[in-house]
Amino acid sequence: MLTTMSTSGGDSSCSRQTGVCGAAIASSRRDLGPVYGFQWRHFGATYKTCHDDYTGQGIDQLAEVIDKIKNNPYDRRIIMCAWNPSDIPNMALPPCHCLAQFFVSDGELSCQMYQRSADVGLGVPFNIASYSLLTHMIAHVTGLKH
Repeated sequence: MLTTMSTSGGDSSCSRQTGVCGAAIASSRRDLGPVYGFQWRHFGATYKTCHDDYTGQGIDQLAEVIDKIKNNPYDRRIIMCAWNPSDIPNMALPPCHCLAQFFVSDGELSCQMYQRSADVGLGVPFNIASYSLLTHMIAHVTGLKH
């Protein structure tokens, strides 16, 4: 069942162009749209479906983060962003955790994550654990402590 909302207010996950809520779009096509992973690995590419191959399309922010940590670890622009205003209407929900900035100090990797919205009971603990794991994995591949 598709749910429509007024574009003058209501659910912020609704598309202003179609008036259809993101969750309804996702359930009707079984596709969350160009959410976190797509933005991290293919930022700026044109999204079609979750089944398409996007190899070589867009900006691979995760690869750039790893490259910067390896080659310019004190750069203040080691940032990965999931917030892409042009893709938000096609997402099931806009990103809650939308920006991560990585810092290297004394051979140790740290990550600061910005979250625009949060489900305190479930989302926050999961996001803390997920970004801790991501930081651990990036530290491992870059030869840093975590």
